[in-house]
Amino acid sequence: MAAAPFLPLLLMLCGALHAAEHRAGLRCGQEPHPFPIETGSELLLQIDRDAGDARTAVLMIEELGRDLEWRFAGEVAYRSIDARPPRLGIAALTLSANADIQVRPATPYGRSAAAMVTLHCAADADILALARCLNTLTQPVYAPSPAGPTQRICAAWRTHAQASRLSQAERPVESADMYSVAAQQWQSVADTARQSAAMLGVAEQRIRAGQFEQAAGAAVQARELARSARQDYFAARAEAERCMALHSLDRGADAQGCYDALPAIYATAGELNDAANAYANAASFALERGDYARGRRYLERAATIEPQSVSAFVTGNLQLAQGKLAALDGRILDGARHYQKALSAYEAARRPRWQANTLLRIAELYHMLGAHAEATLFVDDAFRRLPEDEAPSRVATALRLRGRLRAAAGNLSGAMEDVERAGALFRRLGMGLAAYESQLDTVDMRLHDGEILPLPAHPSGVTLTPRLTQRTAFVRARQALHNGEVELAQQVIAGERAPGTFDDLFSLTRTRAAIEARGRHPAAALGTLDQAMLHLADAASRSGAAPLRHITGLRLLGLRQDWLTYYMALPMLQRPGEEALWTMLIRSHPSRLLAPSAAMPVLDAESFDRQLSAELLRPADLPPPASHRSLWSLYAGAATASAPPHAPKPPTLAGVRAQLPADDEFLILAFSATHLLNVAVRTDGIEVLSAGTVREFEAASKDFLRAVADPNTAPMQLALATDALSRALFAPRDRPPPQHLRLMVDEGLAGIPYSALLWPGQAQPLVETTAVTIVQPTQPATAQPAPGPVFILASTADGGARAELPALPAAVMESRRVEAALPGRAVSALRDAQFDRTALQLALATPGAWVHIAAHGTVRPGLQGYAGLWLTPRAGDADAELVSWLDLADRPIAAELVVLNACQLGGNGAQAGRFGGAANFASALSAGGATHVIAALWPVSDAATSTWVPALYTALDAATPVNPAQALRSAQRAMRQNRLFRHPYYWASLVHVGHFR
Repeated sequence: MAAAPFLPLLLMLCGALHAAEHRAGLRCGQEPHPFPIETGSELLLQIDRDAGDARTAVLMIEELGRDLEWRFAGEVAYRSIDARPPRLGIAALTLSANADIQVRPATPYGRSAAAMVTLHCAADADILALARCLNTLTQPVYAPSPAGPTQRICAAWRTHAQASRLSQAERPVESADMYSVAAQQWQSVADTARQSAAMLGVAEQRIRAGQFEQAAGAAVQARELARSARQDYFAARAEAERCMALHSLDRGADAQGCYDALPAIYATAGELNDAANAYANAASFALERGDYARGRRYLERAATIEPQSVSAFVTGNLQLAQGKLAALDGRILDGARHYQKALSAYEAARRPRWQANTLLRIAELYHMLGAHAEATLFVDDAFRRLPEDEAPSRVATALRLRGRLRAAAGNLSGAMEDVERAGALFRRLGMGLAAYESQLDTVDMRLHDGEILPLPAHPSGVTLTPRLTQRTAFVRARQALHNGEVELAQQVIAGERAPGTFDDLFSLTRTRAAIEARGRHPAAALGTLDQAMLHLADAASRSGAAPLRHITGLRLLGLRQDWLTYYMALPMLQRPGEEALWTMLIRSHPSRLLAPSAAMPVLDAESFDRQLSAELLRPADLPPPASHRSLWSLYAGAATASAPPHAPKPPTLAGVRAQLPADDEFLILAFSATHLLNVAVRTDGIEVLSAGTVREFEAASKDFLRAVADPNTAPMQLALATDALSRALFAPRDRPPPQHLRLMVDEGLAGIPYSALLWPGQAQPLVETTAVTIVQPTQPATAQPAPGPVFILASTADGGARAELPALPAAVMESRRVEAALPGRAVSALRDAQFDRTALQLALATPGAWVHIAAHGTVRPGLQGYAGLWLTPRAGDADAELVSWLDLADRPIAAELVVLNACQLGGNGAQAGRFGGAANFASALSAGGATHVIAALWPVSDAATSTWVPALYTALDAATPVNPAQALRSAQRAMRQNRLFRHPYYWASLVHVGHFR
């Protein structure tokens, strides 16, 4: 059987063809012949039998080292050769008449191909039986030892096909076992080439199943079999699997040497697609080990390979490695672009596990930036694509990352559970370094909770990577600092070089600053942190669209907390001057990065808005949400190769002092490690005061927000909650309440209704004495515009009969009330179908305009960009349309006043806390250019609108008009004087956001 014409014949290519189509006539009795097929061309086989020959003929088309596909001339679609293994398949065509068959390479990349073609005009029983077998590969496999040679060959084909189907069904353990049986069956018919291919399948599936020792052994067997059969391609593929097995077994030096040799082997054989993949794998391994220079070199070499020579899957691998390198460097835009390209490539290649890998990489990038809510969405998405029993190593990686996210969110018990599960999986798989890192996570998490655990023992026989060595040093140094052993911490960190990663740079910086603060150079700690802030602020300023710039800037809040902690610990005479303090506070404010930039592309967020609206209104039985992927695609699409730094003009200390009235106060609220600090700016200087502790604030804010947002809260309970939060927020002082309190706070504090709180020493809420403004940390881009038209935009119809979006008939009356309060102004009222996305954008872009919006609003807590207005459904649409602030903030906004009578758009819906969070709708419009924005922190009362809306506009349009902050205070006081709306639920949610002029 080994000499039969349909068994493998290993032939060299017979030269390249230059025509688009090569014709070959086949006649009965002709010897088997290899036909070369140039990449990009096809072979036309013309069957020419004698007239009247009614015998059944069988045409065998055998692959000779390259995947092929075929079709009958005149058909539209090509058919793949189902009889596997890859590159060594056979198609058997049963013919009853003359025919023309077209054959071509199955992929547009790679070297030229060849096909061994045999025409059996008088097919005997064995040939016909084999043809039937090759065309019925989905039938059950034969018994392990079939009787005849044809049956044994058929059994091998069917077993190999079944193994391939199990692989495609994501069942690697069963697939590996079936490939092993196929290898034995190929051996029984002396087909060493296909035996090597089956053993390669064993190695691949063992790796997918996390059985790395077995995979390494199978890879060696496959390599040696391929070499003996002179199958260089399969030998190289087997060596690649051995590299990955060594990698997973923590045999770093062996794996690196293995990876280093592979690209040249593939390139020499003309397998450029596999050479590119080898470069991607080698680069990823080098980056994982901390050898960033080597990783860059590999990726640079891969870039010299023509893109048309690379498959979608390998393109995904290269983009994934490029994204990882960019993320490590802190090139957020490049990371976003590469990860999105990787995700698209894997989707095109239909590789769900590799899609999951990319989703985890995106989650790691978000986690590195401090955007934990966004990171969690991507981790959850990855879990949906990773069955634990079939992808254990990837599941363990996802568990470890989810544990870190839970720890960052304060869920220590959930974090420990995930990390311990991950460690157990890694240990079961023999992945010592990964298990060690999970143990290190446990120690680090316990340390943040005040508990000192022993550092984990190094894995036996394994050398820690530079990255893990450095991370171990960070944890050990922090333990020493916790115990007051400053010199020991200094010794541990002294030998650490500046890390090559964006993330570890800040770990090292914060650790060094902590050592300096507690050692002999406490003032130097502030300089160390200043340098880190400059580095991070520059990275954030280059991060493309406004929402991604803001997310990148969130990491600044941790550095600011450290800076203020060490500042407060210094004696007064050793503290930096007022300018240094002011500069640090402005530089570390993430909201300044929301200001628009002419150099950055405008986000076209309508596609994201549609995805999000469908998700928010979807029934529970619809597929899982995908808006987070749509948003990531939006960020990546707005990325440019080299984004210029975004540098909005900040308010200066001298400018604030010069323009600040004597009876006003400019107050910055910020956290140290232990306390909430009040940085009060007045004409005569800056004063830094400690208010309540962090724990007091967290408890008091939770109680107060729950009490104030419920109109049924008992007065005594509300008074106690108000007093507790007021004392936690405002430091004691002798000064009376200011006429106008300008508060600069980050998003973690922007959701508090300050007008309902008590100024130190006062018994009445601030609304009775003081106008309150949440001030943006940027100066307005233009001078105060002349008064413009008034736009009233109202959406009164329901959201497609959704219970979540009931009709708003009161919006019609609200529109009339605004018109009645502004008799001397030109008013344009747009309702329902007239109030669309374009109308909103035009109104906001009108210089000096007042824009009043009455509609439903929505917020998903903590998620950037997940806040918007609901518009009336378009004609023919079933559901309402959402407009997020992403589609507004980077566009021209020149309105003087925007009033958002819509639920929750003044806050981000998240619990108040230390480390900021997603930007809210009102702040985004303000940063985008609106001079004044009035919005609500929680759902507003339609009944109360009849009081506060007329009062607001009457004050604004009075003979002696007041600024919008004072007008809002007048409207809130009008509600307090109405017994129906006296509870702060009705009036305290309204906030004023603006700039300091």
